Amino acid sequence: MTVTQQQRTGAQRVAAGRVREQRAVFDRDLAAVLSEAQSLRATYQGPAATAFFALVGQWLDDAGAIVRDLEGFAERMDRQEVDVAAQQEASASGFTRAGHRLATRF
Repeated sequence: MTVTQQQRTGAQRVAAGRVREQRAVFDRDLAAVLSEAQSLRATYQGPAATAFFALVGQWLDDAGAIVRDLEGFAERMDRQEVDVAAQQEASASGFTRAGHRLATRF
């Protein structure tokens, strides 16, 4: 694998790591929002509170789905890196064999 190919595939791994780091940040932020909402439950009562907490619950569910999607995205980036590296190795090997065959014919 050439240096450029290694840099490209290494970049995928780095990007996946950054996505995972951000996922952890989002997880912490969501936990803080949930904690804050739960602390309001005792004092915030009535129909408006019911509607508010329903919206907060839906928002947290949606945000959780986004965070889970980030992990799936990072996993796909990792898999793609492995697949691309294998394809590049196979292509390089094929070109080398073809080059040797051509060289022996001339």
